[in-house]
Amino acid sequence: SDIIAWISNKMKTTTEEAQVFGTMLVAYGYIYPLQNHRKLVMCNDSSLYRFQTPYFWPTEQWVPEDSDYAIYLAKRNIRKKGMLEPYEQAHYNHLHEWLNHKWDFIVMQATEQYK
Repeated sequence: SDIIAWISNKMKTTTEEAQVFGTMLVAYGYIYPLQNHRKLVMCNDSSLYRFQTPYFWPTEQWVPEDSDYAIYLAKRNIRKKGMLEPYEQAHYNHLHEWLNHKWDFIVMQATEQYK
């Protein structure tokens, strides 16, 4: 409720508009909920939120490293039980060959993050 009041005050909007704007900030990753990570909606209650570090803002558009993308694809591969999209499977196979020297670490990281 403090964030919604702050947005409403700074932008001179109604509470409803501030809540919609807050929900957009949560959905785009500028603010994230501390308790319920799956619910990407700004609630007007005592839920706790934290501002994302500017380094991770979507507008920074940093290119992920190959190992980060490999971990992401390995997680998707675990979640989908080996049924990746054709382009993802091609990237997965390429990264497996490219990063073969640390593939065990990548799979271990993906497994831990999936849990």
